[in-house]
Amino acid sequence: MVYLAFLLFFNLISCFLSSSHAQNANLNLPLRAVNLGNWLVTEGWMQPSRFDGIVNKDLLDGTQVQFLSTRLNKYLCAESGGETIIVANRA
Repeated sequence: MVYLAFLLFFNLISCFLSSSHAQNANLNLPLRAVNLGNWLVTEGWMQPSRFDGIVNKDLLDGTQVQFLSTRLNKYLCAESGGETIIVANRA
């Protein structure tokens, strides 16, 4: 709960500071953005062979999938259906 309160406070302060800074700037720069959306999500239609070992692909929630972090040399996976935390080297 404290973490959520901190995030809310930080978000409000960030919005206030960015809006006050934007009002003082007289720059006419174009705004450019990139939506990474599905680039960060592996889905079955992208590479079906990646999911061949999974019996029920419709209920894939991430708890039985592990990714190897090459930088940390540890396996990462989701706990509790992917709604809570990411765990490194789950037994």
